[in-house]
Amino acid sequence: MNDILFEYELAIVTAIRNEARYISEWLEYHFRIGVDKFFIYDVESTDRSELEQILQPWIEAGVVEYHDETKLGEHLVTVNQVAFEHRCDCRYLCMLSVHEFIFYKGEGTLLEYLHSLFSENDIYSALAINRVYFGSSGEKFYKPGSVVERFTYRTPKDFPFNEKVTSIMNPRRIRSVEHDSFGLYYAPSCAVDSAYHLVKWESSPERETSLIQVNSYYTKSRQEFDEMDAIEQPNYFRYRDDNLFDAMSKDNFIETDFRDFFREVMQKPMPSVHLTGERLVFENVIKMLEPFANVSASDDLFEGQAEKFMTCFLLSQRRFKQVDEKKRRAVEIFALQSLYKSMTLPKFQPWTMVWLVYSLPEFLQSQSEQALKIILGIKRSIGELITMVDDYGRDFEDAGDLIERKRLLDVLFEREI
Repeated sequence: MNDILFEYELAIVTAIRNEARYISEWLEYHFRIGVDKFFIYDVESTDRSELEQILQPWIEAGVVEYHDETKLGEHLVTVNQVAFEHRCDCRYLCMLSVHEFIFYKGEGTLLEYLHSLFSENDIYSALAINRVYFGSSGEKFYKPGSVVERFTYRTPKDFPFNEKVTSIMNPRRIRSVEHDSFGLYYAPSCAVDSAYHLVKWESSPERETSLIQVNSYYTKSRQEFDEMDAIEQPNYFRYRDDNLFDAMSKDNFIETDFRDFFREVMQKPMPSVHLTGERLVFENVIKMLEPFANVSASDDLFEGQAEKFMTCFLLSQRRFKQVDEKKRRAVEIFALQSLYKSMTLPKFQPWTMVWLVYSLPEFLQSQSEQALKIILGIKRSIGELITMVDDYGRDFEDAGDLIERKRLLDVLFEREI
């Protein structure tokens, strides 16, 4: 869907607690490599005044959206809420901790690589990136300065935690976000690593890092590890003990490739901030839908475009509050008409139908004839869909949820209209 002008190309969601002294380089680095939005959730920090001072220029520029009301134990709920609310604002969404840095080693930019990967196969819904954990590099005490510069000794490749993955996701495919950084997707869409291995859960034994990896500076120095161990963290392992620190800090191997790449990135001019704005998104949606308005448009034009039409519909429902209501409604109706036509064509993807089932509240809210046609189309297809989803197993989708929605449809629509 490269012709949809999302407000943000790549957004990061993070929960933070008492990490103000680390966030500046993390923000600047990821902004420089293509991240254009950060949703930051403060979880009861005691260094909040320092954090807010650091973030203020980023907030004023429209790059950071900062929330300070998140409570311990609620951040995963918050992450799911962000993924749902911003599924049509962001082309790609990533859950990333402040101690983690994305390291893309290939040609071109990170965004170009993501565009290429997701366009290769319609079922690819997330890129699962293996982590590489860096230890203390022998440091005992905190020192001001760059985390990337301070810690250059990594764990061996077969270190167990290097199986863990961080995901860059298509948020329109997410059923739910689990364990901070891995999603469950509408079947049969799925997550793959950079070598196209299927990744079913939060760990990937392939440990594929030849093209992209996430560097985790989890322990840092002994002092910093102990300080973080003294408070509960929203996005760290549930256990932090000496055995873990020792395991991450012994038998390490020096690796300076990322440090050198980091230096190169940080020496380049700062990219410009591109604020899209609601009206520009609306105008682009209209331009994108124009080819489908031609009464002589062939079926081939509509095939495989359901995600595009669904995104336009959801945008018309959730955004465009400052756009004339008649124009907004016209976009909503035409997006639904195009979506319904695409549903009748052979290339309509099963995962898209699952997405539509989970979007029943939005269709019901529309209260339009076109939305009713889609709902009835779902009702006719949902039995076959449940069988298909059940065949994929619980790794992808829970057929029981669809069964409940089938019962709801049977109650709401006892007969065809």
